[in-house]
Amino acid sequence: MERTGRRSLKVVKPAEAATAAPAGASRSAQRVTSSSLFQGGKLLLIEHAGSEYRLQITSRGKLILTR
Repeated sequence: MERTGRRSLKVVKPAEAATAAPAGASRSAQRVTSSSLFQGGKLLLIEHAGSEYRLQITSRGKLILTR
């Protein structure tokens, strides 16, 4: 590990980069399409850790997540 200021960095060789995953994370992420989440709508309400979040599609087709 190299120390830079307050943060510590781990040097990952290119061959290891494809298999490196953060501690506690699974090696394969789930991939879903926004169309399967929104099902034709523009707003999705997400409950996470006791809070409600809004994921919405803007008129320009961008995604915005707000609390």
